[in-house]
Amino acid sequence: RNLRATRAHGNYIENAPIFSLLLLVVDAMNVIPKTLVNGLGGLFFFGRIFHMMGMWAYEGSTVGRMVGALATLVSLGIGSGMTIYSAVQVLGGWSSSVQVKFGVIALIVLLGNCFAGINVEKKKE
Repeated sequence: RNLRATRAHGNYIENAPIFSLLLLVVDAMNVIPKTLVNGLGGLFFFGRIFHMMGMWAYEGSTVGRMVGALATLVSLGIGSGMTIYSAVQVLGGWSSSVQVKFGVIALIVLLGNCFAGINVEKKKE
């Protein structure tokens, strides 16, 4: 049971910071209505509660865990879309210069994810 509690906490730590950053950025740009931003935060919160309850209930797949994971993924996807939409609106529409900027940002994020996934072996002393 302790291993499941540790994994539930670790899973929360993997998702909460990026989602909090998404909400912060969307809210700061003030393009999306606050009601939708708050609703998205509520969806994420309840998704994490369901996931935690599902992780603690039984070993393996449970309904709570699946509902929680789906709510988390949906809220992250919608939050990403809101962030992109807000950024485009703030930058003045989808012009070619905005497309280039987003392309460069996407390339940097992609390269960062690639390098983050590389395992670096420590030298044995």
